[in-house]
Amino acid sequence: MENVEYTLEDFGTWKVVALKEFLSKRALKIEGNKATLVAHAFAAWEMQVPISNTSVQREAEINAAYQTLLTVDLGSSSVVLPDPLKEVSAWITENEGIKDWPPIYFNDICVFILSKHPGKDVGMRQRMLNEYKEGKAFRYFDNNWLKEVFFYPIKDTGYCFLKADCTPSMRLSHLPHQVWVCAHKTKGDIKSAYCTCTAGLGETCNHVAALLYRVEAAARLGVTNQPACTSLPCKWTPPSKKTNVNPKM
Repeated sequence: MENVEYTLEDFGTWKVVALKEFLSKRALKIEGNKATLVAHAFAAWEMQVPISNTSVQREAEINAAYQTLLTVDLGSSSVVLPDPLKEVSAWITENEGIKDWPPIYFNDICVFILSKHPGKDVGMRQRMLNEYKEGKAFRYFDNNWLKEVFFYPIKDTGYCFLKADCTPSMRLSHLPHQVWVCAHKTKGDIKSAYCTCTAGLGETCNHVAALLYRVEAAARLGVTNQPACTSLPCKWTPPSKKTNVNPKM
């Protein structure tokens, strides 16, 4: 067990997601309201229930998979990029950085998503074409559930990060998911993507797709890879930072 003392009141200050993580690491049930989770977590702590080997192994696998997303092959060597959620701070705002966004088009999105689903080319491509302006991922973008997109050029690699928050569609008052995409700055090739939602390591959740759709829209409208100009705000407006949004009907 950790070399720290927790009280029942301490567990009461934890968020539900933290309580569930604490319990799941010990292979304990995570059902019930917050009061129940607090009681179970405190009881587990008092009884010194150890973290299960399965949980430790699973966490190691998740960390290894995440590191793979950050590893880029530069030809002569491989480079591990900084973690955009923890190690990058000099993000460029959407109004300032959009001119340098990579030229990602719909075909680039198709190629990337299909590469994550080998053997399903025909069905996946058809689904993407059908859902482009009808599916859930596009609605995240179109309804402003996807917030401002920040840009970060990764030095000496030719790649860049794009990052945004995305409000959960069914839980608009909850904390937004954090989404990032790594792409080549000039070619538009998508290298990897991640989201903090439960499907985030799969790289193709709706929140990732929503971010890609926004970048694609900017490229299609001709506002990326352009010199800075005073007319840009008239052509492109970053989404509001409000978390409560009204979906389009």
